[in-house]
Amino acid sequence: MDPKSTKTILALALFALSATAYGFFLETELLAFQAALKAVPVATLALLSLGLAGHRRWMLAGFALSVLGDLMLAPYFDQFVPGLAFFLLAHLCYTWAFWRESPGPAWPAALAFYGFGAGMYAFLWPGLGAMALPVAVYVAAIMTMAWRASALLGRSAAAGFALAGALLFAGSDSLIALVRFHWAEPPAWLGFAIIYSYWLAQLLLWRWAAAAPKGQG
Repeated sequence: MDPKSTKTILALALFALSATAYGFFLETELLAFQAALKAVPVATLALLSLGLAGHRRWMLAGFALSVLGDLMLAPYFDQFVPGLAFFLLAHLCYTWAFWRESPGPAWPAALAFYGFGAGMYAFLWPGLGAMALPVAVYVAAIMTMAWRASALLGRSAAAGFALAGALLFAGSDSLIALVRFHWAEPPAWLGFAIIYSYWLAQLLLWRWAAAAPKGQG
C-alpha cells in the first residue's frame, strides 16, 4: 500500500477533516450527528486497509470493530459495556497481527506493561464495583497488545509506529478509566485529550499496517 497515493492522501484528508469537525461538536447537544461524525476517522482507516494481505488483514478487523466501539461509547448510544467489548475484540485483532509478525517473547517489555496494568487496575479498584471483572479482562488485553507491539521493534522501519500507537491507545484508555471510575469532576479539556490521542493511536497503527512487511517492497 502506497501511503503517498492520491486515494490515500484524500482518505487521510477526510480523516483529518472529520476529526477536526468533531471537536466543534463535542460539547453540543447534537448527539446523533456527533456519533456519526465520531465514526468517520477510523472508518476511513478501515477502508484504507481493505487491501492488506496476510496476517495484517487482522488490522482491518480491528479498525472495523473500533468503529462499532466508537458508536457504542458515543453519548447518543451510551452503551459502555458493548463498547468495551468491541474494543476488547479490536485489541485481540491487533495483538494477533503483531504476534504473527513477531512471535518473540520480549519478556522485559511484558513485565513492564503488565506491571503498569496491574498498578492502574489496583488504583481503579475502589471505584470499579460490578465492572471489576470486565475491566480486568480489558486491561489485560490492551497491555498484551502493547507488549506485542513492542516485540515488533527491529522487525521493520515502521515498527515504531505500532508501538507508539499502542502506547497512545493505552494512555487514552487510561484517561477514560480515570474519568469513569475515579475522577468525580474531570477537567473540561479531558474529552479532547482522550479522543484525539485515540485517533492518533489508530492512525499510527494503520501506518504500521500500511508499510510493507520485512522482506517485501
